[in-house]
Amino acid sequence: MKKAAVIAALLLCVTGTALAAAASIKVVDDPAGLPLPFPRIARKGDLFVSGGQYAAVIAATPRPLWSSINYGHPDVAGQIAAFLPAGAAARPETEFGYASVRLGKKALVVSTSSVRVEGAAAVVVRSSCAGPDGLRLDILVRYTFALEAGRVDVSAEVRNAGKLEVKDLSFGLGANARQSYNFSPYNAKVFPSLNFRVYERPDHALAWYNPNPVETSEKPLPGLLRPGQAYKVAYALLAGAELSGLLDRLYRLARVPTVLAGVELKGAAGPAEVIVREPATGAVFYRTFLDKPAPLAFPLPVGTYAVRANIFPAVVDKTVQAVGGPKANSWTLEAPVLGRVRVSIADRRGRHVPGKVTFIGLAPTPSPYFAPVDPIETGRSWESLHNTVYPAKDGLEVELPAGTYLATTSRGPEHSRETAVVEVLAGENRALAFTIDRVLETPG
Repeated sequence: MKKAAVIAALLLCVTGTALAAAASIKVVDDPAGLPLPFPRIARKGDLFVSGGQYAAVIAATPRPLWSSINYGHPDVAGQIAAFLPAGAAARPETEFGYASVRLGKKALVVSTSSVRVEGAAAVVVRSSCAGPDGLRLDILVRYTFALEAGRVDVSAEVRNAGKLEVKDLSFGLGANARQSYNFSPYNAKVFPSLNFRVYERPDHALAWYNPNPVETSEKPLPGLLRPGQAYKVAYALLAGAELSGLLDRLYRLARVPTVLAGVELKGAAGPAEVIVREPATGAVFYRTFLDKPAPLAFPLPVGTYAVRANIFPAVVDKTVQAVGGPKANSWTLEAPVLGRVRVSIADRRGRHVPGKVTFIGLAPTPSPYFAPVDPIETGRSWESLHNTVYPAKDGLEVELPAGTYLATTSRGPEHSRETAVVEVLAGENRALAFTIDRVLETPG
């Protein structure tokens, strides 16, 4: 009942005009005349929407858009190409609102026919797709702009315009923020109302909210669509200048009560990452990467959480309770003391071997997590080898939390491997020299 009420509320938003009264929609004639960073995103004929503290671009000109980290979409016409709060400019490109249609296991090609302004408050996108036996589906997507609330409300419907009923039909709108770093608290059984995904960027954050019934491979939605019958869905795209405020608006939209939580990293000086998970499901309720640690405050539903602080190279875990009432939900995670090892790799003749050294923590010492490139800044995929270093010819000084580690060095299958148990003491600076040799010749 709660999910149905939320969908009904979204549909009311996208068909009404009260929230969107402040939006101004104009056809782009010269992209260079738009405020930054929109000139490099918009094309002549696109739609520029502005009002209050937010602005958006709806792509109306057919064109492909590709990303260096995602496949992207061959034609972005009809999609939200950017949505930003005032003053934000970092990595603004998006691909939100594209129609996804599948018949059984086969994806159907959707062709956009028009992108037009409707009245003074909405943009309507019309498209269609065809299939075997005279199948024809007409699709309508409507964007309504609640810019004073930092939100674009999206409704969509697919209508069977053919003469035969359609079975095994899957329909919805897709979301591609063109970045890999994101999180979602959604779990179908435990947190079904929290079906949103959050994308943090250097100077703003985005979230795509989907309150619709969730389909499965065994039960696609709508499944059966008779001639003339339509199936409707609703979504919302939210933007904000900072992450905590965006999360608060999402929980309010989902009608989930929260309490204010705080995390402080003690003794941390460099970059760090904070992740808050629900331990039973692994659902992520908060995630951020910090260039310089600072006290954090964010909303959380009442419950038990596993807080992890990657205070590079240390990994610090803490189980906490978020409770209501006057008690403060404030938690401190402290960076452990560090030692240093200088790692080098050579063969038996003393010549440098360009290989890698992997450190695995021996209980109770956790494995280290060496600082990655900031994924919020780059938008790229997360490093998978986070406990591995690559010593140069002159060696490499590595900081490690005090503890005991299994260190292994290697350079592919043609070289031998060496393993050592290393005890790192606080404040210690010791040498760790490995010797490996080629054991398999690979001529030619």
